[in-house]
Amino acid sequence: MKKSLVAISIIAVLGAAWSGACWYTGKQIEQRMDTLVANVNQQLKDTCPMWG
Repeated sequence: MKKSLVAISIIAVLGAAWSGACWYTGKQIEQRMDTLVANVNQQLKDTCPMWG
């Protein structure tokens, strides 16, 4: 019983850490996405002016 409780606790902590990391990464991407897209679009216009 005790070993299974430890195993379940470890799985729960790892699941919470995974969820937290995904949430944090998503928030960072959301904040920076507009700038990244604008930079890529500008680079494409500079590299291939006939397409844009």
